[in-house]
Amino acid sequence: MQPSYPPYRLFRKTGAPGFFIPTGHKFRLSRQAAQLSFIFLALAICAFGRANAQEGPTEPWTLEADRITYRNNPQEVSAEGDVVMRRREKNSDIPLLLEADAVTYRVERSQVEATGNVTLKEKSGTISAADVHLNLREHTGRLSATTVTLADQEIMFSGKLAEKTGEARYIFHDGLVTSCRTTGDEAPDWSINWKKADITVDGLAFLKHATFKIKKVPLLYIPYLILPAKTTRQTGFLFPEISHSSRDGGGLIAPLFINLSPSSDLTFYPGYYEKRGGFSGLEFRHLFGENSRATLAANYQHDRTEDQGPAGGDDDYRQDGFLRTEHDRYWLRGKADHHFSRDTVLHLDIDTVSDQDYLHEYRDGITGFTESNLDFLEDFNRGLQEATLNFRESILQIAGQGEMSGGGLEVRYTDNPLSDYTGDEALHTLPRILFDSRQPFADLPVSFGWDSEYVHYRPEEGIGYQRLDLEPSLIMPIPFGSLVEGSVIGRFRETLYNIETVNSADAWDSAETQNRNSINFTTNVATLLARDFPVHGDRVLNHAFRPNLRYNFLENSDQSDLPDLDNVDRLEDDNSLTMELHNYFRTSASGPEGFSARQIGFLKLSQSYDLTEARRRPADPADSRHPFSDIALDLEISPLNRLYFRYQTALNVYGEGVSRYNLQGRYSNSRKDSLIVDYDYSKGEARNLSLSSRFKLTSYLAAGYSTTRSLLLDHTTDETISLIFTAQCWQMELASTRDSEDRRVMLTFSLTGIGKAFEVRKAGV
Repeated sequence: MQPSYPPYRLFRKTGAPGFFIPTGHKFRLSRQAAQLSFIFLALAICAFGRANAQEGPTEPWTLEADRITYRNNPQEVSAEGDVVMRRREKNSDIPLLLEADAVTYRVERSQVEATGNVTLKEKSGTISAADVHLNLREHTGRLSATTVTLADQEIMFSGKLAEKTGEARYIFHDGLVTSCRTTGDEAPDWSINWKKADITVDGLAFLKHATFKIKKVPLLYIPYLILPAKTTRQTGFLFPEISHSSRDGGGLIAPLFINLSPSSDLTFYPGYYEKRGGFSGLEFRHLFGENSRATLAANYQHDRTEDQGPAGGDDDYRQDGFLRTEHDRYWLRGKADHHFSRDTVLHLDIDTVSDQDYLHEYRDGITGFTESNLDFLEDFNRGLQEATLNFRESILQIAGQGEMSGGGLEVRYTDNPLSDYTGDEALHTLPRILFDSRQPFADLPVSFGWDSEYVHYRPEEGIGYQRLDLEPSLIMPIPFGSLVEGSVIGRFRETLYNIETVNSADAWDSAETQNRNSINFTTNVATLLARDFPVHGDRVLNHAFRPNLRYNFLENSDQSDLPDLDNVDRLEDDNSLTMELHNYFRTSASGPEGFSARQIGFLKLSQSYDLTEARRRPADPADSRHPFSDIALDLEISPLNRLYFRYQTALNVYGEGVSRYNLQGRYSNSRKDSLIVDYDYSKGEARNLSLSSRFKLTSYLAAGYSTTRSLLLDHTTDETISLIFTAQCWQMELASTRDSEDRRVMLTFSLTGIGKAFEVRKAGV
């Protein structure tokens, strides 16, 4: 923590004229005079400049005190009463600051003695001590009753006596480390006490004969312990993960972080599971620029176990009918973003796994699915595919956008861990190419549009195909005047197919070359009405109403002989009118602090009328026409900043009632209480409820509850109840989890500044 002290150069703080102190005399100055004095300029140049010219600082020291005394023969500077010494450090906005009741500096020996409430502050942290004796030239010395607090950290290292053995290295005797603030002789809630500690600031702390204590009660003795003492990224061990479960037995993962450069790092996760065997993990991160980064992570485990089926005790994980026989298990995932320019960007997603059970078994933990998904969401704003999906897709996308056109390239590799059991072959996209353009047509109020896509779906073996989809269009606004807007769009679509057989005896039962054409005509007319309603004071409710009438006509050629693999291969004929009524609400106010506005919700209604169905001739008297679609309603309201509701539904107008609806609710407050509700209903198909909540019971105790349940099947997918006790410097969480496979009880302790202290899990409760 202690900086490398260059020779002192004390300068006045203002532009007032200085004066010279004759040799051999003794003077005392008031604080005001000391702040303006120039007396040590000659001292800094003559006494220190020659001996330490190479170590001289680029910025001078300044000194403030109630009294300053200079003596010659030997040269010595003494300052008393609220002494403040400061110097601006190179490449730092934080000055080096020394405060004490009294300071004595012996020039020839480069020794400083500071006594009484000594505090040294710099960018890497703060040191406080009763008294300090330092050799500035050799960066050595002695400090008593010392506490080192790391910058931007809450952790503190304290000791009765500390020896400074280097620029940022200390040997502590009879000390402790904690992040708990105490007063007087009060014992901290937790601490790690030691007999001797070797601490390198911005490095590691090596503790000998360490004892973990709760208050004054010793709980655990550790002969040798290593803790991080970092203020910047440095190579070192991270806090380990200790676990126990009925399937894995005892487990330990001890991460090692390696700082490769300011823009890249590597983390190893060596570990061992009692029942499974060895485990290894790796994570590499690199930052290319402000918006360009990459992360690649991998897990590998040589698993001693396998699913045995009924003969081995009916060990079929998740009871899915597929027995895992793989011993070499792995999971590879990663993401990358690279911005070639403002309009051209590359996205890469990698996700492949050895078997169908891995992401379910290892959902939790520092290398598990949940933690990885959260990390990717935070760094790339997109997470992983759901763990329940057997098909894992790795995707490379390059997209560019110009003023009038845009395009993209996509390569997609699909991995199916179940292919050995089901025979279902995954199709790979090698590649997909898209191009779209909008160009004005001469000087006419008409635009020419072009949308096109080429895709090649190729399996490892089986039937694949190539498809070229071309869709030119003409777009023309309808001149209804300033109150009404309208447009007409005409499209012609041609889709060409080439079917191929890859490494297989399977044959396509139709012609290998196919095509489809379609005509699409769309027109819409809309207007916008708005009105302000005074609410209270300067606050106004703004309401905007936008009715829109759209006609769509789509006619296709025969599609029965075409492949059917995605939503482009089957287009439904359409001849319909759609009415949309959209309402938008917000509040706004103008005041002394300026204009403010907040969206409070919307209400959208829509319904379609099928003209073809309306003209259809019924087949018999019992056959009735149903040209009207369900009435779709979408309501979103946020009456308060932290309160949000959304309700989506569809009402059948022929007496069948509501066919589907979804209700979402979100609430949170300044105490960090939260409630999230999501209910999804689809008539005859699904009734699913998801609930997640956390509420503070007291200032220290909070309760949490979450569940996902199918009400239609009367089945709970998962359910968790937890109690979280949070003190000033530690946290304890007791959680009970139940899912379709297991019941678990987990007790977790987290120490502020240290991390997860230890974790006790019990499975199969």
